[in-house]
Amino acid sequence: QPYSFQMLDYWDQIRTGRTGVNPQTQGLSADVLKSHVTAGAVQGALTNAQGRVELIARIFAETGVRDLFKAIYNLVQRYEDRKKIIRVQNQYFEIDPSSWRENMDVDIEVGIGYGDQDIRMNNLSTYAGLIEKVANQVPGIVDPMNVYNLMREIADEMGIKNVDSFISPPSDEPPQPSMQEQALQAQAQAVLLEAQASQAEAQLKAQELELKAAKLELDRLEIEHNMALKREELKLKGVELGYEMASGQNVKAN
Repeated sequence: QPYSFQMLDYWDQIRTGRTGVNPQTQGLSADVLKSHVTAGAVQGALTNAQGRVELIARIFAETGVRDLFKAIYNLVQRYEDRKKIIRVQNQYFEIDPSSWRENMDVDIEVGIGYGDQDIRMNNLSTYAGLIEKVANQVPGIVDPMNVYNLMREIADEMGIKNVDSFISPPSDEPPQPSMQEQALQAQAQAVLLEAQASQAEAQLKAQELELKAAKLELDRLEIEHNMALKREELKLKGVELGYEMASGQNVKAN
């Protein structure tokens, strides 16, 4: 009789090796909750059990629910003859199911995730850190709408439904500066105006100096011109005096 139980255990091992299904993956074993078992082992057993349940639900959704929603789509497309107003991401749109194509390219998501919530949250946290790193290295690759969508996705994974109560979608209008920023801008504008006034005053003084220098140069040229005229007058008078003296000597000689 002991060999019979050994044979049953042997066939259980064969079945487990071929199918991957064993008592540990179907639920918590009584041995798991003993005092000498670590928390990691308990968490591993829970993860395996949840994975088994999610696998069954995923298979059911892929083989039944997906086809059901395809059939619902076809019925709506064929027999719905009135326009409807629907809300998508807090925005209202008018749709006309009768204008849809019969074989529209749609993708039906059954809502069964791959992996538990902790794994998805860790993946989102890692991805958020990667986005922050890339945004610092490549300016413009991430806009406020991308950050808003990431925050909504993380909130959905955390089970927070009223996300809009905590964050708001980015507006198309440019953000208004705060009072402190306005004061800094006014101060910077005043400094700029003062610098421009100082520059204009310096330019005016430079122009005045240039005018004074030009006037001095003009006075110098005028003085030189007057002196040249006087020299010419003296030369002319000297010539006239010599001519008169020569004429007087000729008269005496006669």
